[in-house]
This record gives sequence, C-alpha cells and structure tokens, in this order.
Amino acid sequence: MNALTFLANFGHIANAPQGIARLRELIYNLAISGRLCEQQANEGDGRLLLEQIERKKLALINRRAFKRSPKIESLHGAFQEGLPEIPSSWTWSRLVDVGEISPKNEAEDGAMASFAPMSAISEMHAVDIMPQERKWGAIKNGYTHFANGDVVLAKITPCFENGKAAAIKDLPHGFGAGTTELHVIRPIPNTLEPRFIYIFLRSPYFKTVGQNHMSGTAGQKRLPTEYFATRPLPCRH
Repeated sequence: MNALTFLANFGHIANAPQGIARLRELIYNLAISGRLCEQQANEGDGRLLLEQIERKKLALINRRAFKRSPKIESLHGAFQEGLPEIPSSWTWSRLVDVGEISPKNEAEDGAMASFAPMSAISEMHAVDIMPQERKWGAIKNGYTHFANGDVVLAKITPCFENGKAAAIKDLPHGFGAGTTELHVIRPIPNTLEPRFIYIFLRSPYFKTVGQNHMSGTAGQKRLPTEYFATRPLPCRH
C-alpha cells in the first residue's frame, strides 16, 4: 500500500476493530520502506550514509571504544523473508553494521544511574522509559546496559509481540541498566536516527517475521540476538 491508498482508506481502517493500532503499524511499514512521503533527491543517498558509518566505526574500534560482534557480523544473507521494495536512494544494511550490539557502560560504582525493570518500558508509541535511580555499583552486573542514544527492545514473549521498546533519551545521569530481557543497539553517534531504528523494530516488517524466529518453550520464547542484529535494515541518508 502506498501513501495515497493509505489516505483514501484512512477512515475505513481507523473505524475497524483495533483500527488505530493497525494504522500505526501501517505507518511504520510505510516509513521504513520510503513510501510514507515523496523522496527528495537532495536528501542524500543511503550508501553514502553507510560509508560515513563505517569510517566512524573504524575510528571507534581503533580507540577501543567499540565492541565488535564477529559471529553475528558473519551472518550475511540471513532473515531476508518479505523484503519490501525501497527507493533507489536507499540501501540495505543491518543493526550490527550501523551500531554496537549489547554495549557496555563504564562508570564509577558510586555514580548514580537509571534502573529500568520491564515495567518501566511502555508498549505505547514513543513513550520514554520510567526508570528508578540506583547506584551504578548495584546494577552494573547481571543487568542489561543502556545509555542515552541507545534503542532497546524487549526480547521475551509477550513483551516483544506487544511492542515494548524505547529510544533512550533524557536519562538524568546519561546511562543505566535494566531487565536482562532486552536487546540493545547503540547507533554510531550522529549517523542513523535512533527514532528511525525504534520505528523499524516496532514495524510489522520486523515483528511479524521475528515471531517466527523466536525460540524456547511456551511462555519463555525469546527473539534471538542473531535476528535482532541482522534482519535487513532499510537505510537512507
């Protein structure tokens, strides 16, 4: 469905059962495939963005400020079911190529930080997490690290299916930790917009196929890191 068809059917979809949720998911899919608005030539090329990301990533690696994921990086050609058409100025990438997977924070034990149990992460669209304040030494081990600029996604059922995710911002101390049932991506700074990654992770394109790749027993199924990190990501500048 393109934007014109979407607008023509807006009222019909909105008034259907679960209509607002369906509209939001449709908008997500249109947004991540470049069909929500007309593409402008002066907006740049996705390939140039990936080149910029690679240069910045190499600089971080050389400074030992970036943790690579070699086994995941080698999974080329995985999880390519149902790829949409994207504009010629866009290109395909993966989260593992545009940021750091499961990053770690470094801070003094006595520093104050944010702590986020699963209940602090909303299923609603674009809601900031609601963390508690803890000393870093009490939460640095045994929990998932995150910081401002990261994007987090619940990986366990039913939280993943319900869309629990957040683009982390405005943490009072800039960093924190939380439930172990999170995937985290830390985009290379000043490149790919975290809010775009957030929409990508909540889109049916990512979520529907992701449900087919969850593993584990009933009630304890989880989204594998391999899927999170290597599901093809549409990129634009």
